[in-house]
Amino acid sequence: VEYQEVTQAAELDSTQLVQMQAQLLDRAQQAFEEAIQLNPYDDPTRGALAQVYTLQARRLGRQDAYQRSIDILEKLTRLRQDQPGLFSALANNYYETEQWGQAAANYGKAREAYVSAVELSLEGGAQLDSTRMYNYATAEADAHVYDRDPAAALQTYELAQQYATTDEQQQFVQGE
Repeated sequence: VEYQEVTQAAELDSTQLVQMQAQLLDRAQQAFEEAIQLNPYDDPTRGALAQVYTLQARRLGRQDAYQRSIDILEKLTRLRQDQPGLFSALANNYYETEQWGQAAANYGKAREAYVSAVELSLEGGAQLDSTRMYNYATAEADAHVYDRDPAAALQTYELAQQYATTDEQQQFVQGE
């Protein structure tokens, strides 16, 4: 919130903006780490800390922060296997660090966790979001391509084809 207020209120050059991001993200990191020391079982706070590490890596170029985020997300996914967002975040971090096999595996787990969540939904009319399924499948397939696993990539692109709802999506998968 503080970051958004400052960027909207003043004209900042890119150096000042990066410095401000670094300060705010470092403060957030410190606050979340202190909160976890007070309550080591607070999973949402751990998830927020993982997000801070990912932002530090992405916005500030702190590549070691990806690994810190991965470490937290690995623990959280073991504890909360019903959370597709955690698997997706983990997969994204593996993707950014070019750990393609791990990225593909976790995109697949995100897809499976999402399907399970919909199937277990108390709302009888809950249906799968085909766009979400398509995105999980194409991300997984792309990671398989980078991992040089063409059989797995082809299989996952075929799955993505089933969830493609637009001509553009169909053409993309066919092209791949």
